[in-house]
Amino acid sequence: MSSSSVQPCAWPLRRWALTVLAVFAGQLGLIFWLSDRTPIRARPAAGGPKLRLAERSSHEMLKLEDPTLFALPHRQGFAGQAWLTPTWTTNRSYSSPDEPTWLQLDSSELGAAFNQFVATNRLDALLVFAPPEPALAFPELAPGALAPRASVLKITGDLAERKLLSPVVLSSWPHPDLLTNSVVQLVADPEGRPVSLTLLSSSGSPKADQQALDLARNARFNPVEHGPKAGASAQGLSWGQLVFEWNTLPMPPTNATAGAAGSP
Repeated sequence: MSSSSVQPCAWPLRRWALTVLAVFAGQLGLIFWLSDRTPIRARPAAGGPKLRLAERSSHEMLKLEDPTLFALPHRQGFAGQAWLTPTWTTNRSYSSPDEPTWLQLDSSELGAAFNQFVATNRLDALLVFAPPEPALAFPELAPGALAPRASVLKITGDLAERKLLSPVVLSSWPHPDLLTNSVVQLVADPEGRPVSLTLLSSSGSPKADQQALDLARNARFNPVEHGPKAGASAQGLSWGQLVFEWNTLPMPPTNATAGAAGSP
């Protein structure tokens, strides 16, 4: 015996319509069954303000309801007699005042206060304390960096690992101010010859900067024998900086000073 799958059959349109009508009729029946069918009753009107004529018997009640009895002066207020019926007072004047009475002073006490002040403030009893004079002392100057007595060349970067073969002779330059360092960036090939050079920092003297560029252009380093070293580029180029620390000399005397010294 083979089992076949049971598939639900679709409702026809008539069955759907009857179902919707039945649900709608049930909802209407519930609405009519649960609704309140009691007759509508009108609510009583709330009490409002009324106007009535005052009688003689209600005169005291009107006084209590009058707000001006407490806010403004009124004859029927709690202080009406004090506000509306002032009492006048008369100042008593004396036609013959008493004679002035002077305090008695002993003539022997005249100037006693002044004598006491002079006795306590004698000039010869004053002690003058002269403050000590400050001790003059020069402050200790911190030892500063001494200027180099001769020009020095320092090599940094990858070029510091290679030996400089060309001789370097540095000059000392006269200048009114201390010269700073001339920094030249140099790129050397594997043979030790400069490929590119750039002046990164000027010393303040064009002649000193030009000598730094000439020495960097003519510099020769030892060649790289076993391929590029660590830190060098893939083509065997070595990068570094040549720092020229110049020695500054004082300026010579001018012609005017020399002429003034030689004149009689």
